[in-house]
This record gives sequence, structure tokens and C-alpha cells, in this order.
Amino acid sequence: MKKVVLFSLVSFVAFSQTPPTTTNLGLYIPYHNTYNWDYWYNANWSALDNFGSSTESSQLIKAGAVGDGVTNDSTAFQSAVNSGAAIIDGGGKTFYLANVSVPSNITIRNLAVKVIPGSATPTSAFILDGVTAPKTNVTFQNVTINGQRSLMSNFTSMSDGYKSCLILQGSVANVLIDHVTANFCGTDGLQIFSYTRPSTDNDSDLRFHNIAVSNSTFKYNRRQGISLDSAYNVVMSNVTAEYNNLDMAEIQSIYAATPNMSDLYDW
Repeated sequence: MKKVVLFSLVSFVAFSQTPPTTTNLGLYIPYHNTYNWDYWYNANWSALDNFGSSTESSQLIKAGAVGDGVTNDSTAFQSAVNSGAAIIDGGGKTFYLANVSVPSNITIRNLAVKVIPGSATPTSAFILDGVTAPKTNVTFQNVTINGQRSLMSNFTSMSDGYKSCLILQGSVANVLIDHVTANFCGTDGLQIFSYTRPSTDNDSDLRFHNIAVSNSTFKYNRRQGISLDSAYNVVMSNVTAEYNNLDMAEIQSIYAATPNMSDLYDW
């Protein structure tokens, strides 16, 4: 059994322990004196200011998304995120889609996704693509993704098929991934992939800056729960990555021996 439970910090910067007086609070992370800081704060994180907002978006309905877990909602969902709406709220529905390209300055929340299986590279639920132009200020909150790995094909192309459920690639900054579950993904649950190497090893040249992953789970993925390179200021709090890099037969054996694993599913 391959199990990793993450409660760690990677390349962090310590900000003030005193709560900021402004309302632009990015993410509050209590570490109970384990580390010497409590707040990860940046006044420019406009997407994080929406965290916990009660405002909902009707863009999915306007775009024609069905959300029944069967109808292909890829085009409708893409239209919704391209509409300029600051928040896309799925209302708890399940969307059957693949390769939605996520723009900057948006929150996607309160939904489940079944990834449409295929052989294309990449095949993902959401791609935050900063290869051509940097992406910034994005939140994924309360999102559950089933990668349907057993129905995927073509794992010999780049990055072991590049069928991770959630992909950040290129140059990306200021991302919050909170209460996200990505299971049964064809490659990784969360893949943070530079795509091209930076010109130097200086912190400022690293591809990813200010990435927070909290209260999230990545299980039963074909390769890894999370993969990461070329990153600076990454926070992981209460993140679990386990039972990855196992074939489906091994996973079923674990389930048979541990019947209380109620989160084991492959819809």
C-alpha cells in the first residue's frame, strides 16, 4: 500500500501573525504554534476575496449546461467560464465534461465532475493553462472530480498520458484549491507542471507562485496524488494523498479488506 498524508509547507514566506486590517484576507491557516505564522495574505488575491461568498452565478444555466452527469456539458461550461463571471457555482450538480480551459480571476465551486474519457492529450476536468499567457487569481472550492481512469486510453504520450483531473501548467499564480477531491484520475489528481523550464533557478523565475491547497483529498489515481515542479510559495494544509500508483485490481483488494472505505467509487 502506498500512502502519503501531507501536512506540510513548501517554500513558504512568513507574513505577519497579526491579522491584517484590510478585508483582502487570502487564506487563514492556523498552525497552532508549529510554524511562526498564521496568515497567508496578499492584497492582490482578488479571487481569494470571494472565498465563502454567498453570491451565485447563473452563467451555467444561461450557457445551457445540464448538470445531470450524463449530458456532455463541456461546451456549455466553457461558455460559462468565458462569460466574465467572477463566480461559477454548480449548485451541487454533476457535470460530464473534459478539458475546460479556466481563465484568470474566477472562482469555480460547489459541483462534481465526471471526466469524459478519451485518448487525447491532455484529458482533464479543468486546465489552468499559463503556457501562452500567465494565469492568476483562481479558486476551486468544494469540487469533486472523478477521472474515470478505467475508461481512459493512451498512457504512452507525454506526462504518462497527461490525464490528470486538475492541471496547472505554464506560469500560474495565486490559486486556492480548497475542499477539492480528485479521485480515479488517469495520471495525477493534481498536476502542477511547468511545461517549459525556467531560464534560471531564481525564485522569481519559477513558474508557479502562491499556490494553496487545503482540506483536499487525492486518491486512487493511476500515477500520483499530486505532482509539482518549479514552484515558490506553496502551502498544503490538511491534504491527503493515498492509494495512488495502484492498479484497479489492487484498489479493489484494499476495498475488500477495508469495507468501511465508503469514499471508494468509480461512477
